[in-house]
Amino acid sequence: MKVTIIRSAPLYALAEQALALQDRLRTPVAELPFPTPARELRPGFDITALLGMALLQQITRAMDAISGGRDLGQLTAPATPVEAARFRAPKSTNGQRLGDAAERNATDRNTVGWCYTGVADAIDEAIPGVGLYGMSAYMAADQLAKSAQFDEVTRSAAELSSLPRGAVVVWGKTAASPDGHISIALGDGREASDHVEAQMTSLRGHTNFRVFLPK
Repeated sequence: MKVTIIRSAPLYALAEQALALQDRLRTPVAELPFPTPARELRPGFDITALLGMALLQQITRAMDAISGGRDLGQLTAPATPVEAARFRAPKSTNGQRLGDAAERNATDRNTVGWCYTGVADAIDEAIPGVGLYGMSAYMAADQLAKSAQFDEVTRSAAELSSLPRGAVVVWGKTAASPDGHISIALGDGREASDHVEAQMTSLRGHTNFRVFLPK
């Protein structure tokens, strides 16, 4: 399986990160035409676990931006979204601020059942002017969609654990969850609401969520 990758700074950094996961790698790749780092990436270097679907999509987007859409090739891997999430940097300064505020506030609160309050307070602290309101978490989705401070993006449930720090996930209401749920990704496979826990990828069996990235 050959990987064709443009010689670029962003992808070079990803190659360096691959070295940190070498002990987890399984399937060898025939050739890796990265620029040679201090610790040489030789043909046959096992990077398969690094190329989990979430990180693969990140690389593909970088490729598109750099190369105008050249094909990265068909790659699959057994890496979990949490492993890939370790390299998910915030997309903006606001994202970093929001992630920091969310983690701090959720750690201090450490309650259950007050997710909307926890997230709304973090957004008020990090990105003034948004001002979420309402009684239920699901109500935040339409407000964030109209906010000039956020961009709505499409992600699959499998990608939620690899969201960048500061991404807001709003879950819709269902019969089992009439208030929905809301949280802020911490960029490492965890989420913060009124407490910190592993990123939710379904809400009582449902996957009706929306994702918003701070600008």
